[in-house]
Amino acid sequence: MERKIDPVYIFLGEEAFYKQELISFLKQKIILSSFSLDFNYRHFYAGDTSLPEFLDYCNTPPSFSEKRLVIAENIELWKSKDLKVLDEYLKSPADFTCLVLNSQERRVGKYGKGYPAVSLFYPLREPELKSWIVNKVRENNKSITAEAADVLMRFCNNSLIEMNDEISKLVLYVRERGEISRKDVEAITADSRQYNVFDLLDSINQHNLAGALKIFSRLYDSYEESRKRPGAAAGERAGGKEKEESGDTPRKSPRESVKGKDNKLYGFFAFLSTTLHQIYQIKYLHEVGKKDPGEIQRELNMKETWFRNLFSQIRNYDLKKFSRIINILFQFDAQFKGAGAVFLRKEKLFQDLIYSLCKT
Repeated sequence: MERKIDPVYIFLGEEAFYKQELISFLKQKIILSSFSLDFNYRHFYAGDTSLPEFLDYCNTPPSFSEKRLVIAENIELWKSKDLKVLDEYLKSPADFTCLVLNSQERRVGKYGKGYPAVSLFYPLREPELKSWIVNKVRENNKSITAEAADVLMRFCNNSLIEMNDEISKLVLYVRERGEISRKDVEAITADSRQYNVFDLLDSINQHNLAGALKIFSRLYDSYEESRKRPGAAAGERAGGKEKEESGDTPRKSPRESVKGKDNKLYGFFAFLSTTLHQIYQIKYLHEVGKKDPGEIQRELNMKETWFRNLFSQIRNYDLKKFSRIINILFQFDAQFKGAGAVFLRKEKLFQDLIYSLCKT
């Protein structure tokens, strides 16, 4: 007997993989065609949508379908008074809407343990992660060595979503071979390593200049890509050459191109500086203000995952070190914007910044 689709699901906790799996299952059951998808599937973000607007959509009957699927992310961003209004809807939800409320928090308002529609998704611990990897690989009629599983966990930062993707690649990579080895994992992940700003800071704090420069190069490339306007690259490929030949669009001068690249470099510098400033704030509030992590997170209004990453960095710094870092950042800022800046290679200037930070 096929299980009935409930009108409400509440997903709480940090582990995103199983949430995505369940949402995909619900989409498959409720949204029966791509035509229906346009009318009967919506993904809302609490920070961008008012609760009345959201509930109005939930109470609107579907088009060309028996049900509609509605997802609300970051529900902890709605205020307590809004959650009370939401609770009234949950007491008598629309039978034509399947509503999924999602949050990385483990408790939002009254929606925690004991509430009927709640599912809690905790991150797996290391022994559970290893078992998960072994079972996923076994589903593909392969096996994996313990050493290879360890490397895969480190590479993916224990993210089930990333590990699932990498396992799919590994299964194709080993082909007829039955066992995945450490060398296989290293071969697949060498070029696809996704660094973040905390990897850069770790290399800097370990005084690993070569590693920090490599990570900066990868990070800057991904940062530049994320700033591109959607569709711009395709548009340039499709029409850029023809326009230049027809004379409709003048070529950019080298000076204009350099200026655009400088702006992107400075944008990355601003992002790095902001991250360091946030670490300083947390360090100061924790050690001087004697506040616990939960208080600091609420005071600084930070998302839990981002806050945890920042908090894990404070052990690498003392307040004197921050004073030296601030001086280095000020010097870089002055050089980047100074009167002689037009004659400087900004990439070289950024490499010098990383070298100086590695020496602190």
